[in-house]
Amino acid sequence: MLYEWGNYYLDHSELPGAAVYHLMSVTKDPEYAPSLYKLAYIYHQTDRPAMRDHYLNKAVDSGFWGYEVMLEDFEDLSETMPFQELVRRARDHYPDGAKAYIGLYEVAMPEGEAPESGWPILVCLHGWGDDHISYRNVASLAKGVGFAGVCIAGNVPRSPDRFGWSTEDVADTHRYVQSILERAAADRPLDTKRVYLMGFSQGARHAGELAAIYPGSYVGATAYCPGPDVENVTDGHATDNHRPIRVLLGKDDPYLEYGREATEKWSEANPNVTVEQFDGEHHFPPDWQQNLSDTLSDLLVE
Repeated sequence: MLYEWGNYYLDHSELPGAAVYHLMSVTKDPEYAPSLYKLAYIYHQTDRPAMRDHYLNKAVDSGFWGYEVMLEDFEDLSETMPFQELVRRARDHYPDGAKAYIGLYEVAMPEGEAPESGWPILVCLHGWGDDHISYRNVASLAKGVGFAGVCIAGNVPRSPDRFGWSTEDVADTHRYVQSILERAAADRPLDTKRVYLMGFSQGARHAGELAAIYPGSYVGATAYCPGPDVENVTDGHATDNHRPIRVLLGKDDPYLEYGREATEKWSEANPNVTVEQFDGEHHFPPDWQQNLSDTLSDLLVE
């Protein structure tokens, strides 16, 4: 929880507050690599190189494995030999370190007695470099409408709080999502035959692809600002698919062409694809809560 609060302040550019919580975290556990790394980042941003180097070394010594994120966060150090050595060591930690972060998810369950078939499910797929925790508000909205909100961390861990989705084959994502739903339904009343998808950016691209390819597994999708294409679509789009796919695009999104390309691709075999544009860039539309709530409510009466 200390780590999450530290990240909350960091996400809101409140570096002093973030430092307090991450310092409390490493006081409680001096070898907690994720907080040690965040402190290195904070001191880098506040131009305190001695403290940065101290905590970055401690993070890697304690097993920090997010070497790709290190190269992004400390790009201006990338040509220095000491930093390159730290990146090499972090890369060595990756296979064992990342393994523990594959398959993370959270479930927000509706109140009251579940329907006989179980609660329908909203699966939330985050964007590249984000995590499932960021979508708790979406899961909470789903819970209020009568859906179980399932937030899933991507199947490509990049650091303890930054994930992505496979760029190799959407079939990997399908197997991953299905395995998590199976685990979640093992001890909860969930209706795994009524699964609706929502996603943002890279997650939106995967949500739309899944609804287009596997209509027997997903009842539809809402895709906010879809990102780049997936390299391979092994199974191909279902030619008899009429599952609704709703695409929402920011008019000034620098990645707008990806969204347009995705909409055209999904529409080839599915007449039930709709696209809407809103004023803005690469973010959720201002009325996303209302439009997603309405979509889920409509599904309940179908």
